[in-house]
Amino acid sequence: MERTSLLELIEYINPADLNYQEWVNVGMALKHEGYSVREWDEWSRRDYGRYHSGECEKKWNTFRGTTSPVTGGTIFQMATENGWTPNYGHELEWNDTIETDSDRVVVDKNWVEEREVYEPKNWNPVQELIKYLETLFEPGENVGYVMKS
Repeated sequence: MERTSLLELIEYINPADLNYQEWVNVGMALKHEGYSVREWDEWSRRDYGRYHSGECEKKWNTFRGTTSPVTGGTIFQMATENGWTPNYGHELEWNDTIETDSDRVVVDKNWVEEREVYEPKNWNPVQELIKYLETLFEPGENVGYVMKS
């Protein structure tokens, strides 16, 4: 799924329909997510009855970091409640193929194959496996591990 711009989402939110706190939450979320006051101000202008020039900037300057910030998720929820739906792409058919973009290589195969891989000096594979399984499962769970088939 592609990342959606919050500017696209706020198009689904009419500032005239919001109370003061909801309007402030949109501003705080935009600031938290790295947007500028200009974008909040442009969106706020759509509320002709309550918009006052310069008010967004004054309020914006009071937004400080907090342990429980208002994030882009707030805008996502508000937009969803107002009719926005994310584009999930499409379902794959049985014979569809998944192709990779050659520019998006995670690991260069040539780099990995050119290096010799050495076993660590202080490596205890049994202890590593125990630690791995303890991380994945709760103590009361029964887990089987097959060594040979």
